[in-house]
Formats: sequence, C-alpha cells, structure tokens
Amino acid sequence: MDSAEKYREFYRKNPGRKIIKRELDFIERRLGRCRKILSVGCGPAVVEAEMKKMHPDMEITGIDTSSDMLEYAPKSINTMKGDGQSMGFRNESFDCILYLTSLEFIPDYEKAVDEAHRVLKHRGKILVMMLNPESRYFAERYEGRESYIRKNIKHTDLHGIRDCITKRFQITSERYFLKIDGEEVTENADRKTGSLYILEGVKNGR
Repeated sequence: MDSAEKYREFYRKNPGRKIIKRELDFIERRLGRCRKILSVGCGPAVVEAEMKKMHPDMEITGIDTSSDMLEYAPKSINTMKGDGQSMGFRNESFDCILYLTSLEFIPDYEKAVDEAHRVLKHRGKILVMMLNPESRYFAERYEGRESYIRKNIKHTDLHGIRDCITKRFQITSERYFLKIDGEEVTENADRKTGSLYILEGVKNGR
C-alpha cells in the first residue's frame, strides 16, 4: 500500500474518523465568510473533500509536491503540483490559506510564510495546524525507521515557526488541540496531550 492509500485508509476507521470529524468542526467554525481557500500540502485532499461536501459553494484549491498523492484527490478539489515555497498564483488570490499538518514538512518555512502572505487577500485568514512534537501521539508515530514523520518532517521548533508567522500575520488565536488516546479523541488538550498546535491569524500590511 502506497503512502497516499495509507493516508486515506487511516481516515476510514477509528481513530482517524473521529480525528477528521473534530478537525472539520474546528476548521468550519473558523472559516467565516471565506470562499476561496488554498490548502498547502493537501496530499490526497481527504479533509478538503469533506469541506467541499459541506460547502459546495466554496472554491477549494490544493497544492502538493507529490503527483502520487494528488492522483487520489477528488475532482471536486482544484489541484496542482507545486511547492509551497514558490506558488504560481497571483497576488491576493485567496480568502484563506490552510496548512493542515504540512508547514512543518516544508524545507524553508520562511519562504512558505512569505508566499502565503503574498497570495492572501487583505485581512485574509491563515490557519496552521502543526504536529506537536511534545505530545505522546507524536512520539508514538515518530518511532521506527519506517515512520513517515521521521523520514519527512523538517522542523520541530514550533516557537521558531510561530515567530516567523508573527512577522507577517497578526495572530488571533493559538492553542493545543486534539487529545488522542487509543481510539478516544477529545478537543480539549494541553501542551503535553495535544497532538496538534494551532495558530490562527490574519494578514497584516507589512
């Protein structure tokens, strides 16, 4: 089974099904009036496809470096192969940019954040979900030579990424999210139990 199919398979059964439901509920509450959305590092666009089902009027675009991943993305999502460090979109093209456990996998996150600022409209939203390296969930999935995270993650310094984002965006909220214990998934979490660290912000003029 290739990486894309493993990704899709994870969300077909628990705890994956519970995780995607919690993530979708969280994202939906924060999109507001956003209608043109860009998901950077979308993979097979599993979450994005569910968003589109809930909001058919949204125009959702996904970009990823992997052609194999994008082959699994549904036709309801506009996809293109590309690099988050240099995106082929016009300035101020989107209402919202999503990084759903993807920014920490991009080699030069500073370039990616600059690009996000460029392609977002004035006062556009950015929502960044990153794996929390201090959580037990992360530790369990980092173990072993064949771990996807071990092989591919580029950054675990969340504070460095946060500092970079604050140079370009006004942070409106930050929190730890999703306590995952076996098949039990709950939203409330802290620094040690939250599988995700989340930053929300809006584009400033700098």
